[in-house]
Amino acid sequence: MWTPPCGQFTLSDQLGTGREWSPAIGLVVLAWLLTVGAAAWFAALWLTGSDPAGRLIAGAAVVVAGVAALFGTRARPRLRADATA
Repeated sequence: MWTPPCGQFTLSDQLGTGREWSPAIGLVVLAWLLTVGAAAWFAALWLTGSDPAGRLIAGAAVVVAGVAALFGTRARPRLRADATA
């Protein structure tokens, strides 16, 4: 069994499935749902014109959730470098 340089084994190495790393689809969907919810919250606060601190928090939530969702969507599996490549 091949051992990575740092001595760590992945579950796929132990099971022999050969699956590379990729983001979990459930977490990506959850991030997009949080982004939509935060955007709706921000829009509601913006349209009512009240609570400037809440608008700031909601806007920050939209940005953070959107960046996380975009990263999870665009993240690619790592390439495997071994003797079979």
